[in-house]
Amino acid sequence: MSLIETVVVVGIAALMVALTMPAVKGLVGSFGSAGGGRSMIGAALASARAMAAKEQKYVGVRFQEDLDGQQYMIFIEQKTNFVTPASPFCVVEGTSPMKLSENISVMDMFAYDPSTTIQVDIGNFGNSDAVRNAAINNDVGLADTTTFSIVFDQAGKLVKKEVRVINRDGQTNNNSEDEIFNTMDNVDSDPAIGKFYQDYHNIYPYRQEYSRREFVIYDKNRFKNTDVDYRCTDYLDELDYCHVNVYTGKLIRAEQ
Repeated sequence: MSLIETVVVVGIAALMVALTMPAVKGLVGSFGSAGGGRSMIGAALASARAMAAKEQKYVGVRFQEDLDGQQYMIFIEQKTNFVTPASPFCVVEGTSPMKLSENISVMDMFAYDPSTTIQVDIGNFGNSDAVRNAAINNDVGLADTTTFSIVFDQAGKLVKKEVRVINRDGQTNNNSEDEIFNTMDNVDSDPAIGKFYQDYHNIYPYRQEYSRREFVIYDKNRFKNTDVDYRCTDYLDELDYCHVNVYTGKLIRAEQ
């Protein structure tokens, strides 16, 4: 090739890269947006619903953060062969936790308030703004509202069911080798055994609670940069709930 031909080829290649880069950046960015998050969550819910109908057992999606504050979706199923605790939920065999975008997270809008030792509906305007804001200005409240489950029954119908998630071995002590859910001691150990805290009876924020039918998707950076005393009133109150259709499992209303 002559010098002129080489220059032309290089120029065309550079032009094509320049034209496609915005599209690539937009595609990558879409996975970190609320819309991309809805798509991921919707796909996970559809998979859980299909597994519940196929396996004829309660199957759901557990939302929970790891120790680094990164939120995941984990497929869980109810086990009926454990005596103690009775009928807990464990991770579905053969599945792995799915990481949400680092830019977004979800919460069920119920947060444990250490000052009152009760769980506060932070989306309920019947509670005072001070109470709602106080419930999520601490790590315990945030862990509580970002840890929840959505569950389907054997007919693929969304249900409200009490959920307690433990390790695959059904152990309430530190003897399990489960790499997903485990005791606090095991997850905090070095090397860690397990990635997520399992549920306890009365230990907040990780204790059994009823599955949910709705949640909100929020921008983690904006949430973090909002004054801790005004996170509900100055940010979360602007968000729309994502409601899960009881019969189809689809998100029927989404955050704007």
